[in-house]
Amino acid sequence: MRCVVLFVALTVMATFLSGCETTYVLRGRVIEGMPPGIHAMPAAQLAGEAPPVARATVNIYRDPNRLNKSLVANGLTGPDGSFAIPIHAFGAGWMDEMWLVEVLHGQYQGAETILMLPPDTKRTQLLIMLAPGRGVSPAASPHSENLLEESRRYW
Repeated sequence: MRCVVLFVALTVMATFLSGCETTYVLRGRVIEGMPPGIHAMPAAQLAGEAPPVARATVNIYRDPNRLNKSLVANGLTGPDGSFAIPIHAFGAGWMDEMWLVEVLHGQYQGAETILMLPPDTKRTQLLIMLAPGRGVSPAASPHSENLLEESRRYW
């Protein structure tokens, strides 16, 4: 009887723990501004007078310094320039690792940076400034090439 109770308790605990995966959500705002760049800052400071950049593409890559880095998430900014992108990757936001955040828009110069994702995105979010000018479409991103094309750059 004791074995049955222990087995049931372990089964319930294993089921509970396997369903406890939380999704990390990267939040921020894209605005028009100079100099272009990406900065982590308190969420309360994101509101401002700068014009928002709507429909900008935000790409997030894991292991950016590795050959064949992987695009783990992407999304578009809303009319107010804000974004909330779920990242379904183990360790996002709490593991000590670097991520590449790339922002593209056809009417703005793109911005990218390598950073550690903020652990609490309700308090710390990304402020991304894009400079007006001819940009590249998301399909033309230098990070979207395949492994063979990327390896040719190194030979």
